[in-house]
Amino acid sequence: MSVLAYVFSRLTRYRSFLFIDDLFNRIFDKPVPRLLTMTGLSFSILFLFGARSFETSVSWIPDLGVLCYSMAFYSTGWLLYRNRELLNTFKELDMVVTVLGIMVFCLKFYYEDQISLPGLQVLNSFITCSLSIGMTGLFLRFADAPKTYITYFVNSAYWVYLVHLFIALLLSGFLNDKPVSVYLKFLIVLFGTTVISMLSYQFFVRKTFIGVFLNGKKT
Repeated sequence: MSVLAYVFSRLTRYRSFLFIDDLFNRIFDKPVPRLLTMTGLSFSILFLFGARSFETSVSWIPDLGVLCYSMAFYSTGWLLYRNRELLNTFKELDMVVTVLGIMVFCLKFYYEDQISLPGLQVLNSFITCSLSIGMTGLFLRFADAPKTYITYFVNSAYWVYLVHLFIALLLSGFLNDKPVSVYLKFLIVLFGTTVISMLSYQFFVRKTFIGVFLNGKKT
């Protein structure tokens, strides 16, 4: 995906490709077209591959469906980075979009066994896109401020994203056969993963070349 993004970034230097940015700006400038377009794109990929949703692949060989689905969101994020002025528009109807996503999630969770595959594909697409867009808007509204602790967690996020799954799997495997309540196991894995991930960022990433590679040089 990174290679394709690099190739595309080179192509967009030519005027004939600038229409993509223009189209993206027109769609993402308003909350309703943005949500409907992302939901439609998500649904199209799920429908094409006959999946209700995509799970994280554990194979070294890329799964085509997962790759296409991830590419849709990767490309959206990359185009947003190219057109960062659009981010402020995510604050429009952010609370409404988030609440809708939560409500649809609750309804789907309750009636899931009675919903057809296409129906689940539509609902899952709407839930994913509404919560992604809505929560982005909420964070831009309430957390987009020059606060040290916010900056720290933002900078740590990419590293934590990369390593947390391995830590969670190791802790889960260690606790798997232990005669302990499943709720206690959950809390141990949750807090253990968080603490270990943050400590590894603090001591092995934050002020090293890895931190520069992930987050860029500090200005």
